[in-house]
Amino acid sequence: MRKRIDTRSAIILGLLGFAALLLPLAPTQARAAAGCGDVDSDLDGFTDYLECTGIPLTGGGSFQTTGQNVRDLFVILVRATPSNIPSSPFDPFALARNLGINIQVIEASAVTADRLVSPTSIQKAVKITEDLSTSVVEVGSSTPGIPSGRDEAKIYTIRIWQKLVEACPCLANNSCGTSCKATSGESTPATLYQLYIQNVIAHELGHLIRPLHYPYSSKLENHYQEGKYLIMERSIVATRNRQTGVVTIPISKVYGPEDIGNIKLLP
Repeated sequence: MRKRIDTRSAIILGLLGFAALLLPLAPTQARAAAGCGDVDSDLDGFTDYLECTGIPLTGGGSFQTTGQNVRDLFVILVRATPSNIPSSPFDPFALARNLGINIQVIEASAVTADRLVSPTSIQKAVKITEDLSTSVVEVGSSTPGIPSGRDEAKIYTIRIWQKLVEACPCLANNSCGTSCKATSGESTPATLYQLYIQNVIAHELGHLIRPLHYPYSSKLENHYQEGKYLIMERSIVATRNRQTGVVTIPISKVYGPEDIGNIKLLP
């Protein structure tokens, strides 16, 4: 008789254990099981759960990111009227995406005036403004820092075109052919202009997220010396081949490895 009771008890216990497996997981457990727990795996200020389900924005609505394993940086691009930055399918942040972070472009109205992205996070969006000024010397300007700092990044698109024409006057009437080109081979006026715009946007964005180049150099002001062919060089200096007369404009498409390693998105 005892043997029967023991066997029956074992069966009952086994059934109870099986039934427990059928019970739904608690919400927090379910999130974690799906890789969407209440942790911030990539340390960008947004929990995995929010990145899975949608990050609520301070301006209303939500934003669905592409994954919780790569840091997200929210960027506001304010175009001038009229804008010299081409519209879709042109991606003004194409070069900046090489930073190894997800750049999420949003409208200014998506967040509050203080640029705080979400009421659930301390990350702020960075803002880059197109400026049509013609009296400036530089092609872009910004205050080095991190997203929570000052907001003064500007891209001078008319000045960018002027710099190209200064290097290759034939661009003004589209008569260069292949006598004026980027190091990577682009030679048509429109393509050179677009590439230069992308470079300047990537350069100024770099200053807003650590800053890049880091550490600070009082001589180079957070830049590499010219000639390294990196986005964060101090300036782009065109060269002319004495034999062929071809002008090469070293518009870089890449950051330095130390730039990528020093990115900082949060205070």
